Amino acid sequence: MFQYLDVVQLSASEAAHITSVLSFFYTIGPFFSALISVWLAPDTILVYHYACLLGGFTVLALGSTGVFHSSHNLALVYGTSGLIGYGFSAVIPALYSFVQRHFGLDDRVCGLFAFVSGTFSLAIPLGLVVVSSSGEAAFEQQPMLLIYLQLGFIAASLAIFALLRLWISVEKRRRK
Repeated sequence: MFQYLDVVQLSASEAAHITSVLSFFYTIGPFFSALISVWLAPDTILVYHYACLLGGFTVLALGSTGVFHSSHNLALVYGTSGLIGYGFSAVIPALYSFVQRHFGLDDRVCGLFAFVSGTFSLAIPLGLVVVSSSGEAAFEQQPMLLIYLQLGFIAASLAIFALLRLWISVEKRRRK
């Protein structure tokens, strides 16, 4: 993915190195999230992980528009890839914990989670290979499409989470 970014021209090996930074933070993220979960509720953990994701993808998207000075773009890509890796690292476990805390989990809810998660995961590759009228894949014409799709999905997830939190707080007030 990083090899095709408009932010900075990267070789395949440099792009692989940046992907390994993302993977490193994705791997160690659950460890830190487990430590933090002793003090913070799943709701708060989800908020700061969504903030990491939204911030990272927004910076990458803005970097492609030339907002940032070109000499800082490589450092920017490295930093945001770490932020994105950490952001993704604990979203699914925190979502399960959030749902268990507020609604309770059963087989249907877990199955629904798996189905919805798989559906959204399938939408991104399908969006990348949509063929335009010229016969080229959309990703070949617009390399930043992956970043924009991810940013859209993260924003939609954050909006759904905010609506759920609002609904939960309204229900708690109504019960009192």
